[in-house]
Amino acid sequence: MSAGEQQLLSASSYFPWNFSENAEFGQSLVVEAGDTNTFTESITSLTATLVGELGLEVLHITELLAEDENLQKLFPKNDSELLSVTYQDPCRLGRFMGIYQQPRDMIENLGYELVEMGHNAHTSICCGTSCWTNCGQLNKKVQTDRLKEARSTGAEKLITSCVKCQIHYRCAQGDPVSGSEIQMDIQDLTTLIAERI
Repeated sequence: MSAGEQQLLSASSYFPWNFSENAEFGQSLVVEAGDTNTFTESITSLTATLVGELGLEVLHITELLAEDENLQKLFPKNDSELLSVTYQDPCRLGRFMGIYQQPRDMIENLGYELVEMGHNAHTSICCGTSCWTNCGQLNKKVQTDRLKEARSTGAEKLITSCVKCQIHYRCAQGDPVSGSEIQMDIQDLTTLIAERI
């Protein structure tokens, strides 16, 4: 959705329901970082309909889970076998929407040790490719450098909530020249959450 196919996502085509003028909506939970940004800011007509006219609140999963005390009780604490992890801030969730702390709170609420990379939160480095457009030598260098930074933390997993980051980093890890230097388990934050419930 965030790759520029906005005409495919008009409010009428993506949401073909007939809403009454008195319809009331609460919160909509979105798992992927890019989709959260898309539904709240990027697609003007869709945002105006969902957020403006219908009053729908769009939240990323970490915004909901990190702040809900009842949901936090689902997660086991003090598990000595949990791994140390580092976190990759998705551009759309972080820079575009300012959501930096909630994913970190969620990771720590799950009981994991969070080890930050040197570039994190508002200074985080992109995964190297925007919107699936191109992935050349410069992009691979950005990805390789970022994975080396992640490995230098000593963390056992790299966690992110962006499918694009996951795909681009795994692609870089398949490089026959530098791939062996940047091997590290990469996992989606939602999967990490699901494994702990």
